[in-house]
Amino acid sequence: MKITIVVMLLLVAFSAVSLAEKSIEDAALDLVEARADENCGMIFRSCDVIKCCEYLKCKHDDRLGRYCIWGKI
Repeated sequence: MKITIVVMLLLVAFSAVSLAEKSIEDAALDLVEARADENCGMIFRSCDVIKCCEYLKCKHDDRLGRYCIWGKI
């Protein structure tokens, strides 16, 4: 009887871990997809073609070119 209860508890624990792992994986993929949909330049991305996001500003450097950094516009 004790062995049956221990086995059932282990089964429940492993199921919970696998469900949590899948949930975390799905959440990470949602973030990646959301970033791909953005229409503005993220930090350290080039701002030659698209504008920087609203919380970033475009900086020009002779060596590095134009890129987005933190700051107000």
